[in-house]
Amino acid sequence: MVQVDLITGFLGAGKTTFLRRYVRYLVQQGHKVCILENDFGAVNVDAMLVQEVLGPGCDVETISGGCDCDTHQRRMRTKLIAMAMRGFDRVVVEPSGIFDVDEFFDILRDDPLDRWYQLGSVIAIVDALLPETLSPQAEYLLASETMNAGRVLLSRAQLAAPAQCAAAAAHLERALEAAKSSRRFAPGEILAKDWDALTDADLAALAACGYRQASCEKLHFDQHAAFTSLCFLELHLTPEQLQAAAQRLFNAPECGQVLRVKGFAPAPAGVWLELNAATAPELTETFRAQTGGWGAGFCRQYAALGGQAALLAQLGADPFGRKLAARLAGDGVDCSLLCFTDAFPTPVVFTGADTALLYRAHTAGLALGPEQLETAPFRGASAFCFSSAGLVDSPLRLAHLEALAAARDAGALCCYLPRLAQAAPYWPQREALCQTALQFLDRADVLFLEENDLLLLFGSRELRTALFALFTGHVQLIFFYKKDRILAFTRSVMASAAKKDQSPALVLYRMEKMMLPVSALPRLKESELNALIG
Repeated sequence: MVQVDLITGFLGAGKTTFLRRYVRYLVQQGHKVCILENDFGAVNVDAMLVQEVLGPGCDVETISGGCDCDTHQRRMRTKLIAMAMRGFDRVVVEPSGIFDVDEFFDILRDDPLDRWYQLGSVIAIVDALLPETLSPQAEYLLASETMNAGRVLLSRAQLAAPAQCAAAAAHLERALEAAKSSRRFAPGEILAKDWDALTDADLAALAACGYRQASCEKLHFDQHAAFTSLCFLELHLTPEQLQAAAQRLFNAPECGQVLRVKGFAPAPAGVWLELNAATAPELTETFRAQTGGWGAGFCRQYAALGGQAALLAQLGADPFGRKLAARLAGDGVDCSLLCFTDAFPTPVVFTGADTALLYRAHTAGLALGPEQLETAPFRGASAFCFSSAGLVDSPLRLAHLEALAAARDAGALCCYLPRLAQAAPYWPQREALCQTALQFLDRADVLFLEENDLLLLFGSRELRTALFALFTGHVQLIFFYKKDRILAFTRSVMASAAKKDQSPALVLYRMEKMMLPVSALPRLKESELNALIG
């Protein structure tokens, strides 16, 4: 039978953010997962927010718009019947924040769903910064959405003091009591932890937490009278105007009590901004500092595979820099090449409600110059990897050129992952990004490309034509990541395999195990390429 997990929580609690983390874990465990997204609004924004986790091991189905109970149940039942025939072994349901959980249990008890599905875990998301008072309808929903949960997970716990987490737990108890539910949560059933620090063991415990049979006194009310959803298209607002508009919506008395503002808007350089706010953008209070960056993430992935990875970067001699270094060292990354400076701060990305603000100009990372590099670390290294994010006009670009020369002299593979779509927010102009990326392509021995890279570089996703332009200079080996496949090319041989979880870090790790020098790349056989990507 297919196991169904339910992720509940009130509007803006953070269900989608957790779902993305949770589904990634399930896919990594070998599960074939389908997400069922239900949004009260006419446009299913949450379905757009989970696109990054979709792939061969994960798909999504949607139910959009508020409707009467019977219609909603019929839509959900139809979706589940269709999903049962597609070979998934795990379904994760994220209902609307004003969803009546009883509907979910009623549907699973119906024939034929009761023969195909079994209820797995119910995970309730509760905001650690939960307001002290809510409307009667919201208080009821808080109780009804949590009373069956095997585990309650507090969101934004890293922003809350212990007293605030305790207050949120006490508020939940009051809501359950007011709804005349006998369910109460033991201390071990409420997890208050920074979601960045959630381990596989934490996620495994949540995946196996099960559910509890509980009931409460039903509060009958018209959802459409208590909660209203409005959808706006083609507003053509700048990011600054959009943030100001969201601020006004939360603060203007004539707008009533606004609970959630979410959606997408185009931004310069061809990228999209995600707006996701559950409170008035006192955003500086709801943002969190997040360790990472592409280089750090790549090193962590490589180290997790059992390889030896060192990050070459400069950080500020400040709490952010020290936290990042400690996190990397704890994940097995060699931090001996990190430089620290008092002259510039650590580059920081602040995220809140899935919205990001970049503080990168005039920071330590871009100030790393070629004179600070030592050539010794490149001797004995199997590969030097870099992306486009660090190639902006700065001392760091010159440091990349110096590092490439040192790596080549040492016989290390020079690997370039342009990642242009991901690098675009760090660049002032898209044209400058593309021109610089083109200048660095032929300096690498190995390229890891995505479909979006081709589109930005050549104006088309057509690979066959692009290969003639890509195999120039030092380039001997190209890995191309499509939606569901990974292709590998030398100048004379090609191989293809299902993408699955074949990340660049994994492919590079396999290359190291095969002990492939640069001179061997042109002579690789199809069987060897298949060993790298299969």
